[in-house]
Amino acid sequence: MQKRSYLCFEDDAGNSDWIGAPQLKKLLHRNEPAVLALNGRTHVQIGVRDPYHTFALECVQLGFMAALAIPAAMHADSIEILNRVFFNGLGAGQTVCESVSDVRTALIEREVGLRSTKRFDWGTPACYIGAECGQPVAIPSETLVLEHGTVLPGADQQLPQFVGRKNELRNLRKALKEKVSVIYLWGRTGAGKSTLIDQFLHHTGVQLKGVLRVQCDAIREPLSVLSKIASFWAGHDPAEHQQAADLLLDSRQDPFVRAQAAQEHLGQYRYLLIFENIDVWFHEPDTEASSADASTIAYPLIRSVFLGMLNAQANTTVLFTGERRWVDLSSLPSADCREIPLPLLRPRLAYALMSGLPGLNTASRQTMDAVYWHLGGHPLAIKLLSGWRLSHDDHDLDLLFQDPPVPDRSTAAWITYLLGDIIDHLDPGEAQVLPITAILNRPISATALPNLTLISAPYAGALLNTWMNAGLIQMTAVKGQYTFHQTVRNFILDRISTNAYRQLHLQAAEYYGAPFMDEARRQIYARNAGYQSEERVTWLARDLNGILGAWLRQEQDKERHQELLDLAMSWQYHLFHAGEFEAAVQIARAIVPVLHRLGLRDLAGAMLQRAISTAEGYDRTAGMDDFARIQIADGHLVGALNVYEEVYKALLSHGTPLQ
Repeated sequence: MQKRSYLCFEDDAGNSDWIGAPQLKKLLHRNEPAVLALNGRTHVQIGVRDPYHTFALECVQLGFMAALAIPAAMHADSIEILNRVFFNGLGAGQTVCESVSDVRTALIEREVGLRSTKRFDWGTPACYIGAECGQPVAIPSETLVLEHGTVLPGADQQLPQFVGRKNELRNLRKALKEKVSVIYLWGRTGAGKSTLIDQFLHHTGVQLKGVLRVQCDAIREPLSVLSKIASFWAGHDPAEHQQAADLLLDSRQDPFVRAQAAQEHLGQYRYLLIFENIDVWFHEPDTEASSADASTIAYPLIRSVFLGMLNAQANTTVLFTGERRWVDLSSLPSADCREIPLPLLRPRLAYALMSGLPGLNTASRQTMDAVYWHLGGHPLAIKLLSGWRLSHDDHDLDLLFQDPPVPDRSTAAWITYLLGDIIDHLDPGEAQVLPITAILNRPISATALPNLTLISAPYAGALLNTWMNAGLIQMTAVKGQYTFHQTVRNFILDRISTNAYRQLHLQAAEYYGAPFMDEARRQIYARNAGYQSEERVTWLARDLNGILGAWLRQEQDKERHQELLDLAMSWQYHLFHAGEFEAAVQIARAIVPVLHRLGLRDLAGAMLQRAISTAEGYDRTAGMDDFARIQIADGHLVGALNVYEEVYKALLSHGTPLQ
């Protein structure tokens, strides 16, 4: 009997079918890639007599130009080497065989550079080509890579290490295909929700007009989420998208009504809106609110906007992720809402994750059993254990578990212990940089790190690599950018004193305010080459009638204007949290007219109200007058009158003469 080989293809509903080389050729009719690359993911069980060789030979015999077979499951770092070396070689004009040879050399060099005890994870890449095909005529921008039924983009794409979650991926794709209004993916912090979203977006199975992805925990001003949605809509044609954006931001209307109307205005378009870690905006669990109230959004306006969008008759699907259940979803029809719990990894998948981590991939099965028994299938805890072992020069895990520092097999306690020990074993200079990068709460890269810290450019990449291997940071969807997991970020900031926390905010404020301060110094020095009062410089830099106000009024380029506005809002945010309320109020008064002009009235009002709550004297009354003017412009005359009554009382209490 002739030996045959097949690939297992799966559709969005989870139905699978076996596809042979002849069927694949029909599926790819007139769209055959120059190189067909076949390899398995790290969690796929592949035998010694791997079927890829047979399948690759069949493909070449049927007329494919070339087929590249990787006869073993590969770890993420090996895949990165293969993609980079192989495609760079093709781009430089090498033949496929020459590029494969370079791949083998690069993988061997990588193994030599690691510990000698590390087992090979990549097998021997083999390339099969037709007799008349020594070199592909044209290399496409995307080479088809089939990983057991998943179609992936080309070599430039990097995804975090991912194992399992087949059922959850299937449920996400199924819900999106069925056009449910809302999907809520919930699970424990560090369980892999963001990584699952990365994989889901890699292949949604549905044709979408656009995807908006928002990290709620990275938004300093929660109400600015409205501007993100509006800007996303306004960036698409035709004209009704701008109309929908204007509807959403119309503060004269009820938030629920305007959000529902805006969503329905775009009802014919297929969008996916993703809001990760939505529960950072929930009521704190330890407040006096009831358990039901603690399981919903603490900001009434944002809550009403989201509920309005979810109750709209539209083709848009809104995907939320969080750790806590969301009580408001129970009010939606069951057909329009899909809750998907994300459990911890089962043993087999946890072992697959360990096999791909540099600090655990040499561990014996017995040691992996002990890891799972103590830490469970918590991905973040397992990654931190890998980082802990690397930071301790491959410390014996069996000795750690013989006398565990954490009682009762508490995963949270293990995470706390591992994070603390990893950070304590960092170089003092590296450890000193961690808090400022964490408090900025923005993606970091080897290019940006030297601008944010004292780390010099030549060492920035190595530092990020150290943090990555230690499990302190994770890759984002943007190549070369990293971010702290929220659990890690909170741990870093919780370790510092109140005074150090304030100093960090002042340092961050100095970073964001530097362009305005530098221009203020330049102008003052140009007028008076002598003494420069720091008080005069700061006033000129942040005032409505100074550098900040002038730049925001005069800048015509939209991207540059948004960049200046973002800098100013970050400057104001960090000054406020550093307790520099007078400076924060001054900047807020310069920003508010711009926000109001851009239609961001909700955000303008919230910023002013917060500034007023901390201001005193003239700054308070001036801020209240600004807020009253916003109320009048929005048609809230009763609200404006109430504000003016407070201004009147404040003036009387200070003995200010009234005319």
